[in-house]
Amino acid sequence: KYNIIDIGAGYGESTLAISKTDSGKQIIACEKFIDGINKIAEKSFLHSLNNISIFHGNVHQLLDEYCPHNSISEIWILFPDPWPKKRHFKRRLINVDFFNKIRDFLKTEATIHIATDSKSYISDILWSIYQVKKNFNWINQNKNEWDYLNTTLPKTKYFQKALKNGLNPIYLKLIKYWLEFFIYFNIGLKNLEIKEVGLPTFFLVEFNYGKTKNKSNKRRNVASGK
Repeated sequence: KYNIIDIGAGYGESTLAISKTDSGKQIIACEKFIDGINKIAEKSFLHSLNNISIFHGNVHQLLDEYCPHNSISEIWILFPDPWPKKRHFKRRLINVDFFNKIRDFLKTEATIHIATDSKSYISDILWSIYQVKKNFNWINQNKNEWDYLNTTLPKTKYFQKALKNGLNPIYLKLIKYWLEFFIYFNIGLKNLEIKEVGLPTFFLVEFNYGKTKNKSNKRRNVASGK
């Protein structure tokens, strides 16, 4: 079964767009505001879409109470609340703890779609991705691919609002994979060597008003962003 969770589905623009692409995929619209839930239900009925389910609550409750491990094929998080004030950053959904939590619920090679127009949020997200790179691979590292304008993703009201404010939303696509190890035994020295194989070069980008830097102030490979 191909299950997709659309986190913070709002009024259902992304949910409906995903639903229409393939009726064989099951989409769970996760939304905590009743106005959004009513709108998704109304549009689903209007367009005769039978592959949409609605969960009233937050994604942590959905995962903990209803989702078995290895059951999710995709997660969509388009324009999550950026909590722009620094004292509220801890309320942001996407961080290392979030990635570590969803890892067990995702199938191997499951994909995660993330979009935001917040410079500080995208910086935090990329830093989190770097820290969980053994489990998740950021696969659209080319600038043309992470520019939301160049994608066929739903043009939601938050996307339109970003453009109106002169912002260019960034889109990130991740894939979950199993880290492979090759174990070599050096019989003569009786040493065990563990060698990681197949890890991609990871480029960390921090969008900071046109500049790029990294959190630790140590030099790393940096892909130039906007």
